Amino acid sequence: MVNPNMLVKFFHRGTATSDSALGYLLSEAPLKYLAGSRDRRGVVRSPPPVVLKGHTELTRQLINQSRNKQRYTSGVVSCERLISPSDEQEIIHRFERVAFAGLQENQFDCLWIRHSHLGRTELHFLVPRCELTTLKSLNINPPRQRQEGMYDAWRKLTNYEFHLKEPSGVQLSPAERDRLTKKLTCLVAARASYNRSRYPFANQDRIESLAQNLCQDRTRSLGGSPTTPRPAIPGQQPAHRPPVDRFIRAIGNLGQECQHLENAGRHLGHAGGRLGLAAQTVGGRIANLIAARRRGLQSNALFARYGIPGVCTTTAARDLDQSGPELELTNGI
Repeated sequence: MVNPNMLVKFFHRGTATSDSALGYLLSEAPLKYLAGSRDRRGVVRSPPPVVLKGHTELTRQLINQSRNKQRYTSGVVSCERLISPSDEQEIIHRFERVAFAGLQENQFDCLWIRHSHLGRTELHFLVPRCELTTLKSLNINPPRQRQEGMYDAWRKLTNYEFHLKEPSGVQLSPAERDRLTKKLTCLVAARASYNRSRYPFANQDRIESLAQNLCQDRTRSLGGSPTTPRPAIPGQQPAHRPPVDRFIRAIGNLGQECQHLENAGRHLGHAGGRLGLAAQTVGGRIANLIAARRRGLQSNALFARYGIPGVCTTTAARDLDQSGPELELTNGI
């Protein structure tokens, strides 16, 4: 039996919305095609596409909301025959270690969808070209003029390790395997160094120091000599919340802030109403006092005209003389 070969291919697309890419993968424009029940010719896919890793709706939103001209990168890891699910997961894991070298899992999004309706395993991947913590453009396949690139070396070594047939038909000798291994290691290290500098991760130094401490010689305790009891293992750090949870939490916080602003506006309206009522009360009292003073002066002039001595002013005038200019505001202000 001939072993199935495996190849890696990147598609020359990336400027459309997610619907044109997912339509191909799930079959409704790129998400529709990749995960859809029919192919481009309308033929029913049997078995239907299967999402192996990632969230289709998250990938759709990240692509549609991108402001970059190139919104996504898509491609396929294709085998000539069907392979086992365990081999699929291992190939996906190894591909991401190369493509996203130096990045944490919460810094990128990669959707994997399997097509097997043609009698072979096709692992389609769709990657939004956006690093999730800095929102900078992220391209896992930058243009390079080289005869043998990083993915070529990865493909040859993966075909050898999984007993898959190399498309070129060349059998790897031990010396060639060593050369490819060293070359892939150097290329991945360079990619990791570039990604760490372009997309800095806040806790990267702390994570590396913890990893170095955990890899110490196990014959010696972490706290001192071999006879010294080991200190308690620190509790597990909480995992980083996936992007969907962070978005949901941000929306909830925004709703709470809007509610606080609405309550504050309502209280301000009540205070303004009380202030207006108090102003009306003060204005009314002043008008009454002025009218009373005017009536008192008119009465005094009338009494003086007819020579009536010793007549007191009206009650309102006396109240005006006794009350004085003091005015009190209501307690509501």
